[in-house]
Amino acid sequence: MGAFTGIDWFKAIWEIVTRFLAAVTSPSFKMQATGVMTTAHKSIVEASDQGKHDAQKAQVDAAADGEELGAVFCANVFGHYYLLHEIMALLRTPKIGEISSSNQDNNDNNDNNGQVRKRSRIIWVSSLEAYRHAFNMDDFQGIRSPISYEASKRLTDILALSYHDASAYDSFTKPEQQLHLQQQEQQPQQGQIHTESQGQIRNQDQQTVPQSQSQSIDSIVRSTQPPLLLLVHPGIVATSMFELPSIVLVWATMLMFHVARLVGSPWHSGSTYKGAVAPIWAALSASDHEAEERGKKYGSGSDRWAVEKVINTEVEAGWEAGDGKGLGEEVWMEMERLRKLWRRRIEK
Repeated sequence: MGAFTGIDWFKAIWEIVTRFLAAVTSPSFKMQATGVMTTAHKSIVEASDQGKHDAQKAQVDAAADGEELGAVFCANVFGHYYLLHEIMALLRTPKIGEISSSNQDNNDNNDNNGQVRKRSRIIWVSSLEAYRHAFNMDDFQGIRSPISYEASKRLTDILALSYHDASAYDSFTKPEQQLHLQQQEQQPQQGQIHTESQGQIRNQDQQTVPQSQSQSIDSIVRSTQPPLLLLVHPGIVATSMFELPSIVLVWATMLMFHVARLVGSPWHSGSTYKGAVAPIWAALSASDHEAEERGKKYGSGSDRWAVEKVINTEVEAGWEAGDGKGLGEEVWMEMERLRKLWRRRIEK
């Protein structure tokens, strides 16, 4: 989501006339509210400059203390991050057998039948507008930012690209509680009835069969491997996220997107369906070796005739984690701090 409030029409017309491709690919005429929170607080758009500054500072401090969250940050990044950790035990892939020498180059695990076992994947959806200048660690949740949507997407880039070296990634991928991982017991065998409420297995004679004990968290971590993180973006597609006031403007926007593609833009694929090609490829087709390549961001694009394809997308530098240093490490540490803070609040 984005805290979009409208369009600066004079600026929009000027950009479309003077630099058409840039205007329909990375427009600077979208207007966004600041100070939009997940609680009932209203955005601070009518306050005086000093009052606005003081109120936004108070909101940033409150967000850092876990009292509330920036709405765009929560919707685009933190909500997904928190949920992923809560279901992490389901996302970790069991280690079955050893990596055969014939498949070591592909970094693929084989199961007992010789079939390739891929690691699970977390697909982070970013944007072409994930600008380096949009994100600021001093305003981590983008509360004061006039481009909070772009800030949240830059944060997404940093998270997905720097996890290899981020020390906090181990904490993120460590399950919070013990789980029953015995896959054979998840589905009762023939002649058995599984009664979860009693935590027992009963056969047809109604004789109780004790269920195996839950493995410890450390044992779970040792016997499984964490998911891979992949970064994608949908290119430029028309959605309802940014509502235009007239159906005529919607048609005009679609026409400009088609023109942009015909004159050489690789990103205006024409539909949300084709915009999904990169996420689907990342989830189903990319090998583990491709998925583990560092610094890769895969985008949905097309040729002039709207034939969709996956395109490697350049990411502005500065996201690296690097031996406990760098922006990537700081971002992961702050995300984990917020996750633990909100988990304690929810439990209370």
